[in-house]
Amino acid sequence: MNIVIYNPNSIGGNYEYSKFLLKGYKERADVASVNLIFPVNTPDNETGICKILLADVSKSKTRIIRQLYFVYRSLINPFRLLKFLRHRADSVLIFNDYDQLTSILWVPFFRRLKARHIFAVVLHDPDRDKYLPIRALSEFTMKKLMTLIDVSLYHEYLPNKPYYEGTELKVNVPHGIYPKGKADSQFLQWLQGQKKATTVLGILGNIRGEKNYDLILNCLPALEDCQLLVAGLPSNSAVSVERYKEKIEDLGLSQRVIWVDKYLSDGEMHAAIEFCDVILMYYSGTFQSQSGILNMIAPYHKKLLVSDAKSALLNTAITYQFAVIAESDSERSFTESLLKLINMEPSMFIDGWINYIKAASWERHVDLAITAFKQVANK
Repeated sequence: MNIVIYNPNSIGGNYEYSKFLLKGYKERADVASVNLIFPVNTPDNETGICKILLADVSKSKTRIIRQLYFVYRSLINPFRLLKFLRHRADSVLIFNDYDQLTSILWVPFFRRLKARHIFAVVLHDPDRDKYLPIRALSEFTMKKLMTLIDVSLYHEYLPNKPYYEGTELKVNVPHGIYPKGKADSQFLQWLQGQKKATTVLGILGNIRGEKNYDLILNCLPALEDCQLLVAGLPSNSAVSVERYKEKIEDLGLSQRVIWVDKYLSDGEMHAAIEFCDVILMYYSGTFQSQSGILNMIAPYHKKLLVSDAKSALLNTAITYQFAVIAESDSERSFTESLLKLINMEPSMFIDGWINYIKAASWERHVDLAITAFKQVANK
């Protein structure tokens, strides 16, 4: 079996995820070759990585030009992948990320290859209704993409959406656990110098409205001896970090919030996880996905607060009991649940974390995926 993994970005959670997929498939004896398709500006150079896609970073600082460049590469990159596939032996193509915006233009060309290739997708964020500004267009482009797909790989929860109805196989696969890494000692020392409270709460990763910053900031004044660390970059241009910072000033919380406005390196992320006493995954009720951060913090056995938003994250937390669950979008429930969690011993969650780590391995992900690919190939 030959595997091709497509990932048009050189930064972010999906980028890191794709590298672990590359390693996982390489270790399989029944996989003859694995190629990971990346942009030309990707820093990694290990065996199997093919840098044939347009750079995912625009040199322009003008917003409209950056947006136009995004549309341009979303159109060009699939055709670069198409050219690559035409010269490959029969393969399984896994879209670890995909160009939904332009799918109506490139999917018809890929359908011509279905006699030779199997097409799969990893649905990290399975609800794509709001991916584009116009919901009807988002639904239409997603439906177009899914007409190509033979195997949908999802994590715990797949919403009931019309565009998933025609997929031949839907397979629940674990996310995969990121190993505990070496913390950036300089960044950890800097964080420790900012500490002014007994308990540090952390909201880590991309800045997204679904992470409920407004609600959490509203609750922070009543949470005595607690400090909040926020670290990451906005997930898109619609997210206003300045508005959150203004709110922090208005609430008089400037000494109780550490805001690190940057993309954290691996070492910095590990330092941030070590620094925090409690990790907050208190997402709004609209959240329906799994969280990559969950699989970074798992080896650290941290105290974790999650919301009851219907999602893969909630299902996982209930199954393995490694977190306290609070009612979503409720200041009262957030505060009460967090205070309860702070007073709990970390040892109460260790068994849950250990069982989750065993179940959510990359090896199990790859095994389930390959079983599905073989099922399609043998039809």
